[in-house]
Amino acid sequence: MKFVRNSAMPPFPTSALRSPLPIDYGPEDEDEHGHLRLKPSSVLCNRYKVLTQINSGTFGQVWSVIDLWSSEGLRYAMKVPFRKDRRDDMPDQQLQGSKKELAILRELNMLNKFQNEGLVVKLISNFEIRDHCFLVMELLDINLYEFLRMNNFRPFSNEQAIHISKQLLDAVRFVHSLNILHADIKPSNIAFVHGDYVEMPVNDTNVEFGGKTQPQNSAYKVLIQTQIRLVDFGAARNLRDSYTPTEGKVGTREYRPPESILQLTFDTLADIWSVGCTLFDVWIGSTLFEGVQNGNQCLHRMEYELGPMSTRYLETLSEEFMAERRLVEDESGSHHREPSSSLLIKYFNQNDEINMKAFKLIEKMLQYEARSRPTAKQALNDCLFQHSQNNKVT
Repeated sequence: MKFVRNSAMPPFPTSALRSPLPIDYGPEDEDEHGHLRLKPSSVLCNRYKVLTQINSGTFGQVWSVIDLWSSEGLRYAMKVPFRKDRRDDMPDQQLQGSKKELAILRELNMLNKFQNEGLVVKLISNFEIRDHCFLVMELLDINLYEFLRMNNFRPFSNEQAIHISKQLLDAVRFVHSLNILHADIKPSNIAFVHGDYVEMPVNDTNVEFGGKTQPQNSAYKVLIQTQIRLVDFGAARNLRDSYTPTEGKVGTREYRPPESILQLTFDTLADIWSVGCTLFDVWIGSTLFEGVQNGNQCLHRMEYELGPMSTRYLETLSEEFMAERRLVEDESGSHHREPSSSLLIKYFNQNDEINMKAFKLIEKMLQYEARSRPTAKQALNDCLFQHSQNNKVT
């Protein structure tokens, strides 16, 4: 057994405590799209020294920073959302989106420490520079997807999978209690507080996990702690505000619920579908709807993996989808099958009682009809978690 400290959390550089002169940002520091080019070692608001870039995507950038006002040299993550293209008629749309995320984070953090034991990412502070909204949050470690990838998509042990599942559902229960929809739950939006792990040798040439026997010729990794945070509320919606369901889709494609794809009315139960897909990754080590490229492919794949949709549900589908559905009907054969409640069972270890409990819970979450899914609060009372808690969630 070998202990490894995750490189996602490098040792704190003591030299960074030296406070350099503040650096102002001007128009020359923005690219042609109005996105701010951050300068490593610069200081923002005479407080946060920029270190290294952690992540970058369509939403913007995340950088690690040091709080120069802290005698301990505390480090945080600073999110800098991209600003909408300045050539657009609404250049402040991205800024307004950032402010909406800020408002949701403030509300969550106000009650977080009293009701949720820190399962939602903590907001530290915020400020604006040249119409860019900076969000300073606690610095976390590797996310769930990256750890699975680093571990060759080996699923977690039953014990760790239960702990992760329960925390995620508890975080979602808390968010939903405020009538907030996260709208983008997926493995990459679940971060571990600590990423240290041990490497365990594999003595057998074939090891069974996730209901499948796969060759394992090298050591695998086991996290020492599995405490998580739910992160990235950039797509979140406060359902107390008026909104039109067709304004945008909920979630990343592989984790998107059918009601969002079909542009139907949705509520917090849309998140439960995404949680079910995410827990499939945790327990099986692979993505259930991996590789889908568009909404119609998502729906076809759902029927292949979960069984046919009900007649009532089919009546809500577009003519375009129905035409494609007829074209692939004979090829896939998925629509000729009788409705089944155990199509997902092939992925799980049927000789493992806990694995089967996880299968049944995930199956409940992946119901086409949103009202047939359990709420996060109801899911927390599932028999899967009974051995780890004495009292039901009230």
